[in-house]
Amino acid sequence: MSLHDIGASSALFLRKHAPDALDSALDLLVADQRARLLRLARARRIGPAEMRSLMESLAAGIAEGRDRRSDVPNCPPAGPQAFVQLNTELPPEMIRRDGWLHHARTLRDQAATDVATGRPAALMLLEPTPRKHWVQFTEGGWWEQRGGLFGPSDRAGRRVQFWRYRSRVAAEWAVFLQHERGNRSVPRASSVAIR
Repeated sequence: MSLHDIGASSALFLRKHAPDALDSALDLLVADQRARLLRLARARRIGPAEMRSLMESLAAGIAEGRDRRSDVPNCPPAGPQAFVQLNTELPPEMIRRDGWLHHARTLRDQAATDVATGRPAALMLLEPTPRKHWVQFTEGGWWEQRGGLFGPSDRAGRRVQFWRYRSRVAAEWAVFLQHERGNRSVPRASSVAIR
């Protein structure tokens, strides 16, 4: 048993984030650990030799944490010219494309073209199955949702759901836009369907 790691990590954390309170906080840590060990000694779960060894390991850990190299950068204060003006221009309109899974190659090529021209893109690829939906951000730079027309897109959703293609796509894009607007990164979007 050892309290070395507790002492070292506490000292390093306080050195990084509360250097003004370092000594008083470490004194409080030592007092708390001593009280905890005394309770264990009174309950006869540790003996005096173990208590002494644990307190020595705590002190050694604190000493190491005080001297441990820290990766906190020492940055000089920045002047007003160091900051770039915030861009208030809205991002380009997102292109949303949907279609059956067998059109995936065409839709992905179109999404890649959109992304290459600086337009954000999202794809919805459906298949006529009850397969669950999943969403990923592709290496090509667009969002892609894939799953069955009759499958759940939400974990709490029914395993099999009966939808028509257009109503399912409309419902899924509504959820997508709600998330995007909550993020405030994409204020509007236009749809393109391929069936």
